[in-house]
Amino acid sequence: MKIFPLGSGARKNSSSLLRGAGEIRTLVTTLTIATVFGAAAACTDLALEPDQHPTALSLLPVDTTLLEGQTALLRFVVTDQNQQPLAPLPTWALPDWSLSDPNILKVSRDGTMEALGGGEVRVSGKVAGLEAETRIRVIPLDVQLSAPVIQLIQSVQTLDGNVPIIAGKDALLRVFMTGDQMSFFEPTVRVAFYLEDEILHSAQMPSPLYFLPSTVDESKLNRSYNTIVPADVMKPGLELVIELDPEQVVPLAPGSSVRVPETGRMALNVRELEPFRLRV
Repeated sequence: MKIFPLGSGARKNSSSLLRGAGEIRTLVTTLTIATVFGAAAACTDLALEPDQHPTALSLLPVDTTLLEGQTALLRFVVTDQNQQPLAPLPTWALPDWSLSDPNILKVSRDGTMEALGGGEVRVSGKVAGLEAETRIRVIPLDVQLSAPVIQLIQSVQTLDGNVPIIAGKDALLRVFMTGDQMSFFEPTVRVAFYLEDEILHSAQMPSPLYFLPSTVDESKLNRSYNTIVPADVMKPGLELVIELDPEQVVPLAPGSSVRVPETGRMALNVRELEPFRLRV
């Protein structure tokens, strides 16, 4: 095997490549150090005292409630390594805002909030590498109330409620009251069972949640107003009347339907079963 000596031209090219690689490594190292230093400096600039180091950010107010159309101001509190508050943010430290639902709340660059519609929204603010969030609830000016689904259940039931009820057995009444938008009113529901023009049984059902939903959700028991109807009430000929928000705590929007049925009484399909006789 013959070994050819490395020519002078090749040696020059090799040296150039080595110097280029070294310069690239130096450049990458310099950029990395500058990036880390810049991020650290951004947080450090929030402190006016040299021995204070910003470590945590909180956003105020915490879990507050606004009325639709109302405005309020968000503000940051920065604390140091000893959990002591720092001076207010400098004017150059403009935060970036993000909202879980921009249809409920609007936030300007300076932190001014404007309540747009009913619901609950999470607001997140980021400044100088620190981030914090808070929750805002917006109460609508009025709500269109209705009960689109009512179920009387012993074992299973459909949304239309067409499964017959057996007389002499306990039953669970579920009333799904909703609004056209989410709100934080807590109305009650009143129910009365009639038999031949006499009230056989009545109940007042408190709100199961801190909010009034805008959609029906059968999968959770606390998404409906519930009461147990005793077995001795379940008789053929039974009728039902339901009143939504009898105390009138909800400001009603046009189109609300607060009585089921709107007039008269709802006939329930309660059936007597003949005993099943078995000879063995």
